Amino acid sequence: MDNPDNKQDFKNPKEEQNSIEEEMQESSKQLSKNNKQKASQSQKQASQQMKKLAEKMQKEQEESQQDQAEVDAKQLRELLKSLVNSSFSQEKTMESLRSINPSDPNYVTLAQTQKNIKDNLKTAEDSLFSLSKRIPQIQSTVNREITAINTQIDNALENLGERRTAEANRSQQYAMTAMNNLALMLSDALSQLQNKMDQKSGKGKSGKPMSLSQLRKMQEKLSQNMQKAREQMQGEGSQPGQQKGQQGQQGQQPGQGRGQMSEQLARMAREQQAIRQAMQQLNNEQSKNGGAGIKDADKMSQQMEQIEKDIVNRKITDEAVARQKEIHIRLLEAEKAEQEREQDKKRESQAGKDLPPGYIKALQEYQQVKGKQTEQIKTVPLPLIYITSKKLNLILTNLMPNSMEQAPIQTTDLYTLQLPSNRESVTLLENLIEEIADKYQVADDIFANMMTCLNEVVTNAIIHGNKSDPDKKVIVNVEVDQKRATWTITDEGDGFDYNNLPDPTAEENLENLTGRGVFIVKHLADQCVFNTKGNEVELLFKL
Repeated sequence: MDNPDNKQDFKNPKEEQNSIEEEMQESSKQLSKNNKQKASQSQKQASQQMKKLAEKMQKEQEESQQDQAEVDAKQLRELLKSLVNSSFSQEKTMESLRSINPSDPNYVTLAQTQKNIKDNLKTAEDSLFSLSKRIPQIQSTVNREITAINTQIDNALENLGERRTAEANRSQQYAMTAMNNLALMLSDALSQLQNKMDQKSGKGKSGKPMSLSQLRKMQEKLSQNMQKAREQMQGEGSQPGQQKGQQGQQGQQPGQGRGQMSEQLARMAREQQAIRQAMQQLNNEQSKNGGAGIKDADKMSQQMEQIEKDIVNRKITDEAVARQKEIHIRLLEAEKAEQEREQDKKRESQAGKDLPPGYIKALQEYQQVKGKQTEQIKTVPLPLIYITSKKLNLILTNLMPNSMEQAPIQTTDLYTLQLPSNRESVTLLENLIEEIADKYQVADDIFANMMTCLNEVVTNAIIHGNKSDPDKKVIVNVEVDQKRATWTITDEGDGFDYNNLPDPTAEENLENLTGRGVFIVKHLADQCVFNTKGNEVELLFKL
């Protein structure tokens, strides 16, 4: 058990220092008398006391660092919460502004709401500047994004005062993007800080996924609870005339039973979501290194997600119950298939696995050659490539048979950008978006959606996909015609599980930025499709 006076000893270590000094003097005195034994004892005691003092100083320093880390984490959470709330408020104001007439009296109210957003951000702005002085690595990002927020909100207020709705909406979109960028940076910083604190305190999760047997049992229990809730809802709905009388007899307030049912349904929806995410995690683990994965995992995931929606919307119908039974059967089949694979592994022959002579050396030589070729490709700069409509017409005409030369051709502009993995490269993307918007006379609301989505996706590709690695690139391809613009963004990272993201609108996730970017992109783009790996996304915008 630690001595409660340790901190006090460290803050005022004069007594221990004096004691150490006395032991050293005693040792010198005994040495002068040629009494080596007593001198050695005095030296050992002095050494032990010095060691104890050093341990106390180290402990006090670690406790001080831990306290400071907790203070920093608390400050980061408050800042993150403020930014997320402001971003939600900004998004809500934007949506309201798009549907209001400039002559409407409520237009002035929206302008005042915009000013309130700016005022509320003032405290967060001061705290961010203070934080950036302690952490030089984020200083430039904080300064740039805060300047962008203030500039764009000022522009929005000016345009609102002059009833220029489209221009105000565009400035609001830019301001919200800057808020999201800051919140993303703070979320990363908070995660890193929390991980360090957990490591020092010995905390941490094993991260081991559940087994199919456990998931099946959890799904079976949930199915039973859904059936009970359905019967209860049918009982309440089938006797509406008796419900008030029964409530009066039992002293229950009107709506109390409905509130309890809503809480029960919310709990079941969370349980279904947890089962779905655990199954996806297990499927990802089993799919690594060419594994087979869980049989019908995608189909079950879709069914579970639909059940979550049914529960939230209080639609526990015969179809929902049948869907639960189908999931249960699929889980049984997947469990059986997993057991058969395990049996096959036990029976698998080990013959023929001895590598032939020289195989490893040949493989190493091949990998070296391949690595040199890859590095050579990376060193060749890929500039912006623009294929004009006339050139594309000529290419397609030359490819067509003579009998089809007179057929009308749908002309398309193609662009490619190769962006380095740093935040500054997003400017090149924004310039390309503006060029396309001007050429095709893209509507302001579509332009704003396109700018927000692409800024979010490319920033994530740089930071989370490529980990800001200067040797990695983000490839942006866009195919544009008069009807649509199709953007494809690819990074060189390991990808991510886009099907297993938390709902950012849930109250418990308001301080968590994970999933917020994907949520925004899916709502603003007309189509959002990820590849299987999760390192490429295709966004479609109808023009």
